[in-house]
Amino acid sequence: MRNKYFFIILFVPILEIVTFISLADKFNTIGIILSILITTMAGIFILRRQGIAFMRYVKMGLKQDANFKNSFSSNFILFFSGIFLIVPGLITDAIGLILIILWLINYVKNVNKKNIKTDAFNVDGPVIDGDFENLTDKNEI
Repeated sequence: MRNKYFFIILFVPILEIVTFISLADKFNTIGIILSILITTMAGIFILRRQGIAFMRYVKMGLKQDANFKNSFSSNFILFFSGIFLIVPGLITDAIGLILIILWLINYVKNVNKKNIKTDAFNVDGPVIDGDFENLTDKNEI
């Protein structure tokens, strides 16, 4: 088990360096470095904001919120996306951006669940389905 973590810790930086060198030949090196710095700042912003909000939510939400499990997983995804964005490198930035996209999809689903009313289509009594044709316009009376 320890060898597996050692392999990951050794392999990820080597893979990041190889990716950086291969992309630096094709693209602007300064642009790649700026994108890494911008995503690092975005990761720091996400972690600072998410850390404070998440701790407050955990303290208050355990007692009050029945949907705590779904919100916890959503906040956990955002937390890990911030960590991946902070780690310098293009592959970890891509993983962080994918996690942010997953978080956005989950967030939009939760917002839509709260805003859609399912009781609007309930009808009291039987529903009769049928077609009609207006004969007054055709002069076939």
